[in-house]
Amino acid sequence: MAWYCRLLGARDVFRNRNDTRAFSASAILEPSSRTVLAFTQHDVLEGGAFTPRRVGLDHLSFAVPDRAALDAWQARLDELGIEHQALDDQGFAVALNLRDPDGIALEFYVLLRRGGS
Repeated sequence: MAWYCRLLGARDVFRNRNDTRAFSASAILEPSSRTVLAFTQHDVLEGGAFTPRRVGLDHLSFAVPDRAALDAWQARLDELGIEHQALDDQGFAVALNLRDPDGIALEFYVLLRRGGS
């Protein structure tokens, strides 16, 4: 949670523990969009490291309004010392890809309007 709060400028808004079901739950609030990200940490884990090829979450994407905003995110990641890939022009979007501390794939992206459309 601390990593996401630092990355997004979010604040911690919820924490609770369920000993019967053996998990902790928490949430953060991103101030600009008011998006809430909720996290669940189970006491017993299955499998290995995260992979988008396993059933479940492939990646989490954050849309940005324009290329300037995407460039600003790239600068912020650099400022925070968070490793990321080079900008990826996919034809319909430009994406900035990275991984969180658990290896979960994240993406900031802007949709492109090409050919006057």
